[in-house]
Amino acid sequence: MTFIKKLLVLMLIIYVSPTFAQVNISAFNYQGELIDTGTPANGEYDFLFTAFDAPVNGSQVSVFSANNIQVSNGLFAIPQVDFSLTEIVNNEELWMTIEIKKSSDPVSSFETLEENQKLQTVPYATMAHFASEASFAVHASWANEATSLIINGSSTNDILAYDGNSWVPQNNPWHHQGNVLSTADSSTPYQISFGDTAPNSNVEFTVKSDETGILSQFIGGDGLYNEYIENGLAKGYIGSVQDGTITGTTTDDFELGTSGFNQTGNVHLTINAIPRLTVRNNGSVGIGNSEPTGRLQVGSNALFVSNGNKVGVGTPIPTAKFQVNSASNQSEALTVKIDNQTKLKVHSNGGVAIGKDTTPPTEGLYVHGDIKQNSASNGMLKYMARVRCLDTGSSVTSFHNGVNNGSITVNDLGTAGSCAVNFPTDINQRYWQITAVSANGNHNANCHTVFANNQFICQRTLSGSFNNGDIMILVY
Repeated sequence: MTFIKKLLVLMLIIYVSPTFAQVNISAFNYQGELIDTGTPANGEYDFLFTAFDAPVNGSQVSVFSANNIQVSNGLFAIPQVDFSLTEIVNNEELWMTIEIKKSSDPVSSFETLEENQKLQTVPYATMAHFASEASFAVHASWANEATSLIINGSSTNDILAYDGNSWVPQNNPWHHQGNVLSTADSSTPYQISFGDTAPNSNVEFTVKSDETGILSQFIGGDGLYNEYIENGLAKGYIGSVQDGTITGTTTDDFELGTSGFNQTGNVHLTINAIPRLTVRNNGSVGIGNSEPTGRLQVGSNALFVSNGNKVGVGTPIPTAKFQVNSASNQSEALTVKIDNQTKLKVHSNGGVAIGKDTTPPTEGLYVHGDIKQNSASNGMLKYMARVRCLDTGSSVTSFHNGVNNGSITVNDLGTAGSCAVNFPTDINQRYWQITAVSANGNHNANCHTVFANNQFICQRTLSGSFNNGDIMILVY
């Protein structure tokens, strides 16, 4: 089998006695990821650590074994690898070889995992800079005996970076004071980048990720928001400030806009840096218009809702509750369609067409279909009927109801040429016209109300005698 170590982390813990007479290595942590025959290892493994005093042909100094170490999905941790050595007091260097086998395998099956790895610690790299009587702080209980710790000319706030041979001081871009952590003063700004080694030089903060899902989160309690300040002035915020004190808001709301410190600025939704949706500080909303003058304005004149709740189409100054303005070169000022079929058209000639897409008469009305009117109103025909009045078997030949959807019926009166005609509504106060249908024009007819306000008693005569036949009735 083949073992591959993907990650190795070493942490040395150094203890120094108060007399500074000697420095002892106590232990270090060893952790990483183990690949066994191409897949993450699982199970119990034995580790064997051997310390040498030279990288090649060195003498064995100490051995430490860690048995039955649990490895899960390739991950393992050995918290206490302890060689129990004191050679560090003389700044002697050590190298380590690591061998590994499955706990269930015989001792002879150990394989080398890491060979001649140099053990490095900060005290190793700095020991040469101190005399045996040097006084420096390595533990809080000895702070009263400490004076300084200077490495390769380091100064206050410097950080140390290991260049492969020694620890080199570098300027620390971070400044910490109280609860504030900053990078630098405004005159020498730093760039901060996560995941991008070559961020845009004009961008101070960059986060780059090739992963999907959540890139960043802001987690807090009620009233959490991000505020944007420009030249010392608050411009706006994103977050949740509302607490329900303003009508129509709750603590569950999410906002994007200006704060109470910016009472003159507007909010814009832009595309290609051009405002496409604008909310002005007075509450006016503009779509395709960054300077709306009404409550809502789309484009220049496409749609306008005034502060007086008037709606204008094609006009920025509607004088009626709903006003449509059309240019003279547009044949249709207003069209209403149902299922993509024109049912109402206001033409540029001033005419109106109802029920059909056609050109109405100039300043006139075209109606495709029947017209109905309340029976008590004037101006339109209420009923048209052709009835056949007989001594028996009277009937309605045809009729039109211009009031509602009711039917016109007829009853026999037992006399030739006589019948009772019944209407769906009261006709007593209406106007009517009665005509006898006659081939030679010698017949007469008349109708009148007697028994009910919605009924005609009609008679058809010829030379003064009742005569069977048809009667035409028009009610206005």
